[in-house]
Amino acid sequence: MVFSGKKIIGVRGEKIGAFFLEKRGYSIIHKNFFTKFGEIDLIAKKAKMLAFVEVKTRIANNKKLSEKPEAAISKGKYFKIRKSVEIFIFKNPKYIDFDLKIHAISIFLNQKTARVRFLKNVFY
Repeated sequence: MVFSGKKIIGVRGEKIGAFFLEKRGYSIIHKNFFTKFGEIDLIAKKAKMLAFVEVKTRIANNKKLSEKPEAAISKGKYFKIRKSVEIFIFKNPKYIDFDLKIHAISIFLNQKTARVRFLKNVFY
């Protein structure tokens, strides 16, 4: 499999991230939730917890291999996610009593494998 282009890499990473969460008992309730503040890659439910998940994917043979994918989640990005979470809850009040979490999934891809790290409760 040959990877090219940021969009293709991002879509592949989000599919891997969704599969990873589902294997851990989460149900994906929304993918690519867009607001004026930005996008939440995955929204997943597990019991009475709602996880808003940012997926960051990098190619393992990239020259920036030493940079962890999650390093791309800046303080500004975090606050945009928080604002988007508020909008999601406003539009979906049935989740108002859920425990809300912001998580990240960090993925390194190469030709044959994906190395996945699950970072719970990402915050500044």
